[in-house]
Amino acid sequence: MKILICTGIYPPDIGGPAIYSNLIYEELKKRGHRVRILTYGDKRIMDCESRITNVGRKHSLPIRYSLYLLQVLKLGSDTDIIYVQDPVSVGLPTALANIFLRKKMILKIVGDYAWEQSQQISNYKLRITNLDDFYPFNGNHSFRIRLLRAIQSWVAARAHKIITPSFYLKNILTKGWGMAEDKIEVIYNSFDINNSLQFSRNYNNAAFKILSVGRFVPCKGF
Repeated sequence: MKILICTGIYPPDIGGPAIYSNLIYEELKKRGHRVRILTYGDKRIMDCESRITNVGRKHSLPIRYSLYLLQVLKLGSDTDIIYVQDPVSVGLPTALANIFLRKKMILKIVGDYAWEQSQQISNYKLRITNLDDFYPFNGNHSFRIRLLRAIQSWVAARAHKIITPSFYLKNILTKGWGMAEDKIEVIYNSFDINNSLQFSRNYNNAAFKILSVGRFVPCKGF
């Protein structure tokens, strides 16, 4: 099967989508699939095996999205499935391109981008600290938040299948975004159980500690 993975970041970039895209690329390749990666970022050394295509971040947002769309049209014409890693930065240009390509598009959603952005705006009058309370959506939100909410919902509606890492997010997508339940598949994020067991065996249980790693943003609650 020919698969195009559309992601906003990819190693050596740091972040969940970068790690996930690289891991699933390697696993799909082991199973005999032909996988290509489309990402934002500086031009990397390319070879026949990596199949990485980059769209530079130095351009303005409209140009960057347009260049990404053109690459989706180019790479997607010879693919069976397009796997999109977010509903806005790569989801919008990919969904627009797929109007013409008409390929099966799978969308992974790990959060609500409109709500997250509302948390980043300082002194935002309609800031809602709990995602559950963000819906039903208030039409008095700023134009930016209303636009982001419209974009992510439109892209999700155009996906053939949606993947989320939790039933909590599935509930948000059905009740908040209006997505059909049978369109959403919950697939938990994986981990290497062998490394985890080795870690637990060597750890001093008398001094139990928890380490949490993530972006220092309000919605993560650190």
